[in-house]
Amino acid sequence: MSDLSDLPDGNPFPGLRPFRESEEFLFFGREAQVDAMVDKLAATHFLAVVGSSGSGKSSLVNCGLCPALHRGLMSSAGSAWRVAYLRPGNLPVRALAQALAAPGVLYEQMDTGDFTPTEFMEATLRMSKLGLLDAFAQARLGPRTNLLVVVDQFEELFRYRKLAASAASAASAGASPSAAAEDATAFVNLLLEARAHDAAVYVVITMRSDFLGECAQFFGLPEAINQGQYLVPRMTRDERRAAIVGPIGVAGARIDPVLLTRLVNDVGDNPDQLSILQHALNRTWDHWRRQGSQGPIALEHYEAVGTMARALNQHADEAWREVGDERRQVVCEKLFKALTDKGTDARGIRRPTRFDTLCELTESPAEALAEVIDVFRKPARSFLMPPAGTPLAADTVIDISHESLMRVWQRLDRWGDEEARSAQMLRRLAESAALNQAGKASLLRGPDLQLALEWLRNSAPNEAWARQYGQPLQPVRHFVQRSEAEAKAEREAEAARRAQQASLEREQARTKQQRKLYLAGFGVALLLLMLFGSLVVLAFRERDTAEAARAQAEQARTEAERARADAEEALHKAVYAEQQTTRAVNDARAAQNLLDKAANYDPAVRASLRAAEASKPIIYLQYRDDGQRALAQRLGRQLDGKGYSAPDVEKVRAGPRRLELRYFRKEDIADATEVAKLLQGWNWGPIKPTFIGGFENRSLLRQFEIWFGPVDQIEIERLVAQIDAPTADVRKPAVQTLQNDYPASPEAIATVLRLFEPDRIDGLSPNGRLNALYYLTRTSALAWDDELRGRARELLVRVGGRADVGEQTRAELERLRQMLDSQAAEARVDAAAGEPKPTPARRSAAVEIGR
Repeated sequence: MSDLSDLPDGNPFPGLRPFRESEEFLFFGREAQVDAMVDKLAATHFLAVVGSSGSGKSSLVNCGLCPALHRGLMSSAGSAWRVAYLRPGNLPVRALAQALAAPGVLYEQMDTGDFTPTEFMEATLRMSKLGLLDAFAQARLGPRTNLLVVVDQFEELFRYRKLAASAASAASAGASPSAAAEDATAFVNLLLEARAHDAAVYVVITMRSDFLGECAQFFGLPEAINQGQYLVPRMTRDERRAAIVGPIGVAGARIDPVLLTRLVNDVGDNPDQLSILQHALNRTWDHWRRQGSQGPIALEHYEAVGTMARALNQHADEAWREVGDERRQVVCEKLFKALTDKGTDARGIRRPTRFDTLCELTESPAEALAEVIDVFRKPARSFLMPPAGTPLAADTVIDISHESLMRVWQRLDRWGDEEARSAQMLRRLAESAALNQAGKASLLRGPDLQLALEWLRNSAPNEAWARQYGQPLQPVRHFVQRSEAEAKAEREAEAARRAQQASLEREQARTKQQRKLYLAGFGVALLLLMLFGSLVVLAFRERDTAEAARAQAEQARTEAERARADAEEALHKAVYAEQQTTRAVNDARAAQNLLDKAANYDPAVRASLRAAEASKPIIYLQYRDDGQRALAQRLGRQLDGKGYSAPDVEKVRAGPRRLELRYFRKEDIADATEVAKLLQGWNWGPIKPTFIGGFENRSLLRQFEIWFGPVDQIEIERLVAQIDAPTADVRKPAVQTLQNDYPASPEAIATVLRLFEPDRIDGLSPNGRLNALYYLTRTSALAWDDELRGRARELLVRVGGRADVGEQTRAELERLRQMLDSQAAEARVDAAAGEPKPTPARRSAAVEIGR
């Protein structure tokens, strides 16, 4: 072709697609490079045209090398050439067979009986690694006729590897991924044999330079490439000018010098910009022609299409809007997300995908999906491959034509980021679901659960999409649903607890109001007593003045005695009523309040209380779980030995989240701090004394309370699972929480010791073993009983004899041994001393003193 009118759209610039051999008359700027390519091909019979993406490799072969061969530039071979052009795709041997069986290559017409020409040619190729040479010899083309096999985009052998396995399975029953790899090896061997024999068969491959390292997978291919490699050089500034001006001149148009300089500057020295330049020129030519083709192509036409910076983005957006309604645009979005991979490369790499797989991923019928694909592979666009006009079968591989589309089209760039985040969420949820199934992780909570629910709602993943990333979707969906159900149950339970708490607070307020009424009655009694005293004094002063005054005083005395009796009776009734109210609400402090009131009116009681204050401070122990009773009793005996009085332990229904030390008078803060330091010295974790107000003026005793936190076995197992996590960000907080909340928990110690059982110790990492030992050696000695100490000594033998134990682990093992020896010595002393005698409970003692 030498006439522009023969082009389908009359545009001298091909856009993103490469120049075809028939468009040689439009190809400029590479003339000086053709001679070197012909010389190297003549010497090696194998030419590897290598360059970066967009450097013009395919166009250089189509419009530079092939026309030169037809003109007889390779004098040793002549000018008679048959050219077989192919892209390897997912079935490279079949692609080679189709190219050789095409009319006008080896045969004008083939008579193959019941077989198609492609099947016949493929059978010949698969007979041996000399199949290509045999097929050429069997064609009997004549002594001066040469065969040129052009394998464009040779890197598809590597990029289509996964697809090759599935394609091989679809092509023949029982095929496997290894069979697909053998097909690629057979294809390479067929090409290399043309180099090894002195035959009129020549091979040219075009390949991106970043895939050179992959060629080492095939024996003999690196050597062939080393001898026949032609690295496409960078175009000079003058060559870039020729590539712009030449096609415009052939088309009979002119370009404004200002625009020419702008174009040369915009493309710069980056070879990746050449394809974007061709696309921008294609769009600029179309716009100039729509404006009437008057005058030279000017800067205003170039800027109208968005220049090189935005022309491709605007063109792709036009195609997206052309797709149609919102439903078809959603299919388009899913299509390009499937063809783009930004998870392994932030710039994005192409991910060729079979047509039937795309139907599953987009959840679209084949006809509807084909219509969307056809919009993007129109000749004026060529954004998707295969080219327009190629039928789309189930095994047809759909691919983005050029990487520049992923980097320039802003909408596709955003889609690629969303796809990468969605795939990351799938992998993270799949891992969490597997850990939960194995009992090593809990269900989702809080923000993690909310993100997972939003991902399922917004991304709407399906099984085909999840398989693309090697993950099953159903376990992930079930895991998120179970997490949502449990979170809902917890919210309902929390609402019920708050309602119960509100009811309890209302009951306490009602009791407080009753107390105020009783105190008012008590005040009346006191007022009567004061009146009685005043009358007695007045009677004594007026005794000597008159008999009438004496009689009046006597009468007043009688009335005062009666009032005193009434007041004492009211006092007894008030005390009795308060005791009854205290029992009704089960208030543990009512008896102590009564004792304090009695001390205000009885000096003997006040003296008894002051004597009690000078004695040992009293510490009451409260526990919630039955398994904590023995631990609380051991702590009580320990406190008795340090100068404190621990009368008894008491089980309660509710209490604080963690171990808590309470005091009730502000002047007792120093003593409370000393108790807290004593507990911390016994490895009970960080404890901050808590002041409980409302009792400052009701008690003269130094008394404290130690409340044990609840045992949360589910949380303990979750934390223990995390101390062997792969990252320190997860391990360290888990160990810290164990030390803060469960330093005196036999349940936590037993759970950690189970890590060192024979069936689990081999699965622990060195960090996991060290973290577990670190927790054990910093627990409270009182939390250990005979059974736990026995299991710990077995641990010393089992772990201490391992060959992979480091210095830090051995140091922790020695610390654990010393702690166990110290505990054993203290246990022997306690056994020799005998159990301490029980003391009365604090409530009965308070009532006795009050009476």
